[in-house]
Amino acid sequence: PYRISPKSVIPYPSVAQRLPGKGFYEIRGLARSGVGAIKQVEVSTDGGKKWNKAQFQGTPQRMAHCLFTYGWQWDGNESEIMSRCVDEIGQAQPDGAGWWH
Repeated sequence: PYRISPKSVIPYPSVAQRLPGKGFYEIRGLARSGVGAIKQVEVSTDGGKKWNKAQFQGTPQRMAHCLFTYGWQWDGNESEIMSRCVDEIGQAQPDGAGWWH
């Protein structure tokens, strides 16, 4: 059977957005799975070298989008923000499968 794999996206900050300067920012995103609820989301601010656990806003529900956030202290240098997720049956988001990386 065909299963829709988990995916995540970070709409804030977006690719086209220029942050006003170094400081604290809340990275915000959405994750979903076509099978079950999202179990975990991680965010990277260095292009995937280090991953940090994001926080859910509310309780993830089966086959529904869930909101996540990650508090980030930006040093003002160029950064590549990415996200990845895993659903409750253990499916991981395929590499490069995010809506935005």
